[in-house]
Parts: sequence; structure tokens; C-alpha cells
Amino acid sequence: MWEKHTLNGTDVVLTAQANAIENFVVCDLPGFADFADQLPTEKKDVGKEGTRWWGGMTYQKSATALRDGDMAGVPASDKLLAEMETLVPVSQSWRTHNSVVGMCPNVPQYLAGNPYNMRLKRRCTTATAPLSIFVELVASAGIDARTCLKRGAAMLALVRMLANLRPVELWCVIAIGQRNSRSSLCVRLDTLPLDLARSAHVFTHPSVFRALGYRSLEHEFYPRGWNGDWAFGDHALHVRTAAESYRRLLKPGSDVLFIPPVHVSDVYLTEPAKWLRAMIAQHGGVHLEAA
Repeated sequence: MWEKHTLNGTDVVLTAQANAIENFVVCDLPGFADFADQLPTEKKDVGKEGTRWWGGMTYQKSATALRDGDMAGVPASDKLLAEMETLVPVSQSWRTHNSVVGMCPNVPQYLAGNPYNMRLKRRCTTATAPLSIFVELVASAGIDARTCLKRGAAMLALVRMLANLRPVELWCVIAIGQRNSRSSLCVRLDTLPLDLARSAHVFTHPSVFRALGYRSLEHEFYPRGWNGDWAFGDHALHVRTAAESYRRLLKPGSDVLFIPPVHVSDVYLTEPAKWLRAMIAQHGGVHLEAA
């Protein structure tokens, strides 16, 4: 099942483009497959060259994988997780306890003869609010399928690790547009437990956004054609305003992590383990240190 919404742009967007509107298609994975299936058959076939740009998977096969899953992208994520298994989580929060050793005396306890008369600080875990993660799947035309796989593996590893530390709500986002318009496909993925097979296909295969996403959004919102531009026709404006836009419609008041479209110099591609440690520290409340 999927639903459609249209809103005026946020205040920041309207400052830059006074007539801006935002279109949203909100769904779960079966709803995404249904939304993609409505595309006329003649628009689903782009020939061998187009299919190669989609990562070698046809439109219909990719839509089927949304329903049935595809584990091809899981091993790369598992490899990243294996690298992180040598690290242990260390909370950033501290609590002071009575102990037989410590940094300073607890005078009343000492005078009372209690052996636990020293004050000792220890790290402790903390209860944290739910986190909504919005992962933008879109990539420029120059990004190849191998880069999409590396990026998706890092995203998948991050979600798998954060889900062990705090409640996580996971969304993948595909956004296209033109001046005064952003049209976003927002797909919620199961995290309790994580639907690994289907999530892996969504995160790691370019056919999901280049075939299913682009074509379906163009058919729904741009009947005269879409020229392949970024949302609002302005990459910087889209990235700067996306988190607040998705939060206001889908998760008002929640903590939000928005991961923007991929760039070849992004740290999660060049140093994925370093990026994962930084993300876990910032959004999971713990540092990862050598065991």
C-alpha cells in the first residue's frame, strides 16, 4: 500500500524558491513494489545499455526482489561487521558509585565504617530516543554499480549496529525534481527484526533507484518528462533541507539522521570502518575501541 502527499516547501526552501512544492509517496516495501508495478510495460524496457546502467538487473527482476529479497549485497556488509567485531562499545556517559577504591573519599561512609567509602566513576549505557534514519539512494550518473554496492554495504552495517544500541526506524529515500519541485519516494523498511534480504537489495543495487524509483516518480509527477535533475534543480538546497522536510511529514519531533546522495570521496567509501565508528559514537551513544 502507498499514499501520496503534496505540501508547500519548508520555510528555508521557500526563501530560495518561492513557489516550491513537495510531493511525497510514502509506503513500505510491498507498497514500493506496487507503486513500481503501475508503470506502463513499454516504459520498463530500456534495452541492454540501459539495463547495464541499472546494474545489470531488469525492471521486473528488481521489483520482484523488493518482494522476495536478494542476498547478493549481504556479504559486503558482513565483511564490514566482521572488521568491527574486534572493537568493543564504550559508553560516553558516566555514573558515580561507592566502591572500595576511587578518586575521592565518601566521608560519611568512612566514618560509619563502611568499606565502600570511595567514589568511583564508571561508564554506563543510557536510554536513548528512537532514531529515524533517512538514507538517500540517489547517485549521479557517473556512480557505477560497484560504488553503489560499497555504499549500500556501509549503510546496512550502520543500521545493523545502531539497531543493537537504540530503537531505529529506517527509511530509504529516492528524490528527483526540477526548479520549484521535489518529489520523494519514502520507503519504510522493517527493523524489528531487520529484513536483511530485502533491505540489502534496496541499499546495494542501483536498479532500485535508477529503474524503479526514477521511472515511477517521473510517471507519477512529471507526465511531460523529467530531465534528470536533482530535487529543486539544486543539489545543495535539497541536501540542506531534506532532513527537516522528511521529519515534518513522517516523524515530527524525532531524532533524524539524513544520509545524503553519494559522492565518490565520501568517507564511508574511502574509510568505511572509520565512518562507522564516528556514526556509532554520534548516534549510538558509544565509542568503539580496541578490545
